[in-house]
Amino acid sequence: MASAQGQPVGLICRLMQVSEGYARQVIHEFNEQGFAALDPKWSGAGRARPTR
Repeated sequence: MASAQGQPVGLICRLMQVSEGYARQVIHEFNEQGFAALDPKWSGAGRARPTR
C-alpha cells in the first residue's frame, strides 16, 4: 500500500523493519500476483507436535 502511495522503499523498510531486498521482492511479487503474493510461504516442516 505504501508503495502504491509513492513512498520510497527506504521509508517502507524502516516502517516495516525489513531489508530493502525483501521489500522490493514483495512489491514485485505483489505487482505480478496481486494479493496471492501476500499469502504465508512457510511449509509444515516446523516444530514437531507433542505426542500424547
